[in-house]
Amino acid sequence: MLIPFCSKIEVAGRAYTRFWRKIQPVGVEIFQTNQAAQTF
Repeated sequence: MLIPFCSKIEVAGRAYTRFWRKIQPVGVEIFQTNQAAQTF
């Protein structure tokens, strides 16, 4: 049985959200480090 397109989008969105939550603190840390490095 094929998975309906809309539920595929839902699953992909959920996976993306989980991935983004995992990577976001790292991205913020890198961004702050870059901002601090630019002030010197």
